[in-house]
Amino acid sequence: MPEKSLPMNDAIREAVMKVVVELLPKALVHPGDIDVRSQLPAASTIASSDLSRLGGAAGSMTCHGIEHAISGYYDINHGAGLAALLPVWMKQFLPARRRGLHYWVKRFW
Repeated sequence: MPEKSLPMNDAIREAVMKVVVELLPKALVHPGDIDVRSQLPAASTIASSDLSRLGGAAGSMTCHGIEHAISGYYDINHGAGLAALLPVWMKQFLPARRRGLHYWVKRFW
């Protein structure tokens, strides 16, 4: 779990990730399905808000912040930059965040 794990925060993060994992493939196959597509921006808004960090729960968006500079410099899509950067970021932070990464990997892979 993250450095300071709080059950409510973890539940919010997990719910957001489940929505994305479930609905993104459906949105790609059926781009006209507004019911499916409307859930993705809502999940994105919650994920990037402080809601999932209320109460002092640890959380870091360093990978996200680094990617903003990369996509600006190289003029690439933000999602593509995150997809390229995330594996490198995870490898770099694995020693310090092994427990947290293991927590999320168990749930989604």
